[in-house]
Amino acid sequence: MIPFFYKKYLLISVLPMSNTKSNLNNLMSAYSTISEYYTRTKRKPWKDFKEYLHKIFNLIDLSRIQLICDIGGGNGRNLILFQEFKKQFILCDLSFKLLEKSVLSPNSANHLVNLEMTSLPFREKSYDLVLLIAAVHHLDNRVDVISTFTEIKKILDENGFFILSVWYKWKKDTRLKMIFDLAVFPIKKLFNANWRFGDYYLPWKNSEGKVIAKRYYHLFSRRELIKLIKKAGFKIVDISILGGKSGSDNIFVLLQKN
Repeated sequence: MIPFFYKKYLLISVLPMSNTKSNLNNLMSAYSTISEYYTRTKRKPWKDFKEYLHKIFNLIDLSRIQLICDIGGGNGRNLILFQEFKKQFILCDLSFKLLEKSVLSPNSANHLVNLEMTSLPFREKSYDLVLLIAAVHHLDNRVDVISTFTEIKKILDENGFFILSVWYKWKKDTRLKMIFDLAVFPIKKLFNANWRFGDYYLPWKNSEGKVIAKRYYHLFSRRELIKLIKKAGFKIVDISILGGKSGSDNIFVLLQKN
């Protein structure tokens, strides 16, 4: 564990010195490369998350929520939505560079933790609300996804809430690609036994249109995501498909520990 003081935050790294997971190494490298561009263009809360939070607001009793953990939260832009409620935050991400560029107010009670989401270094039953927004779809296998959900369940207090979002497999922008991938599924499995239907690499282009990084995503169907959630033992309070250009680009889920 390596502590740093950044601005008025305590920034702690609990990543292993070497990581054998090539996908996570590639992801760290990609977000390190795009961190400046990312924070320059993504300083405000994600509008799709804001829309979903408004939808489920009455289902969560914010008065009993004191400590919020945002896992894979990047520069913390989604936590801005909770700052007015005077809650304590822990912002976590795989990218040290994104954490350094946190957009949260230095006056808010929060700390930054550089970690891998499949292994959370927190006490059991320590959080009232955990966010995992547009992050778990970067994991390239089901075992790591279930491990992440299980870790989150451990750190949630009894009856604590967990808000999850992933990209939807059948969203308009990728629907044709998904149909093609389904057709060539046997061929892709021959070349890569770990390939899953829904795997996708998205390029990030700079202002000149040059590709400077590629990020791995796994796009989920509603049924696939529900099966993984049930393996971790969460209660599904709400599930919605919303947001994006088509109005149905993401799956959002409100879960509760029971």
